[in-house]
Amino acid sequence: MDATVHRAVRAPAIPPGRSRRRWTALSLIGVLSLNACYSTRYLTGAPSTDARVVLELNDQGRLAYGERIGPSVREVEGMVTSTNDSAYAVRIMSVRYLDGRQDRWAGESFEFSRSHLSRAQERELSTSRTTLMSAVVAGGAALLFATAKLIGGAQGGGTSNGGKNPPGGS
Repeated sequence: MDATVHRAVRAPAIPPGRSRRRWTALSLIGVLSLNACYSTRYLTGAPSTDARVVLELNDQGRLAYGERIGPSVREVEGMVTSTNDSAYAVRIMSVRYLDGRQDRWAGESFEFSRSHLSRAQERELSTSRTTLMSAVVAGGAALLFATAKLIGGAQGGGTSNGGKNPPGGS
């Protein structure tokens, strides 16, 4: 009795390094795109509580706050806890220095006199930029997966005898 054995021919799996690189690229695109979701505008009045602000220090501010937040601070980003006519009280999220460095902070409370600031801006979530960036990231992800399937999905898979069943039925 001659039994015919059918074997499924399957394409090899995508190497783990390739998949990891794809996910790393997607993650990087996503993280970098988050910054594009915000817009800044100059503060003309008092910001609301919990508004995200960027406060740029002038030379007097650097001298006044140098021992407590650093001698070469250019700007501070934080969440407003309260305001009055002469000061902003914020929870500091990050500090940028004149040399370009940036340090993350854990929300320490600090009060900045308006006379020690050269500029005050509010950062707001921009719905139009967020929508556009989401579309770009989704399109990039779809393109990445489509090209990966085309490139990596149809490799090898044949047998040495042209895809026929092995001789002898085994």
